[in-house]
Amino acid sequence: MTKIVLALSLFVVSPVFAQKDGKTQQSKPQEKTPAQQPAQKFDDKAMIDLATKKGCMACHQIDNKLIGPSWKEVSKKYTEKDVDSLVNSVLNGSVGKWGNVPMTANKGIVTEAEAKQFVLWILSLKNK
Repeated sequence: MTKIVLALSLFVVSPVFAQKDGKTQQSKPQEKTPAQQPAQKFDDKAMIDLATKKGCMACHQIDNKLIGPSWKEVSKKYTEKDVDSLVNSVLNGSVGKWGNVPMTANKGIVTEAEAKQFVLWILSLKNK
């Protein structure tokens, strides 16, 4: 009976520990993938104020197309997988993603950190 209890307890506990190079280590919880991460919270007013200060509102609005697409349109077309590509477009400009009107480069006006914040904020708009 003792052997059965011992065997069952090892069966239950063994997934918690992993052998690595002959040493017993407690397994670590798996890291969350971006899809599992809680959505980042943004202060919409602060982001709009920054976008206005940086000149972004001259071509974009949240809900309406101006020269460029609305940011809600952008949020529906792209996902978190596209963050680096979108940051590159903000900084270096692009053409062809939304027709023939080019997006002008904003490097020197917008920092890379600001561009990433803008992109993440814009992507968060699909939920609003």
